[in-house]
Amino acid sequence: MEYYVIPAAIIVLSLGAIAMIVVRKFAQLTLIDTESIPKEQNLARKKEIMDERVRRAAEKWSKGAVKIVAPGAVRVRDSFRRFFKRLTTIERQFAMSKPVDPDKGRSRA
Repeated sequence: MEYYVIPAAIIVLSLGAIAMIVVRKFAQLTLIDTESIPKEQNLARKKEIMDERVRRAAEKWSKGAVKIVAPGAVRVRDSFRRFFKRLTTIERQFAMSKPVDPDKGRSRA
């Protein structure tokens, strides 16, 4: 157990030293303008290019999907319209028909 105290103390002291350096230099670290670094500019441009490619591919795919799905959607829409029209005509016919008297249909025995 005593063998673990020395490495633990070294680790704690090293972390403390790193923390002190970071705290002292934090103001300077926040002032670094990463957008002015050429490597960062190149990375930003590459990201823009990739985003544009993905957007174009998504547009192309969505246009193809619409061409495939649209006729089926029109058929489904038209069938629902026909079904609704049938229901409304049946409802009108039912409302216009004479009510049936339940006593007339019975025979007296």
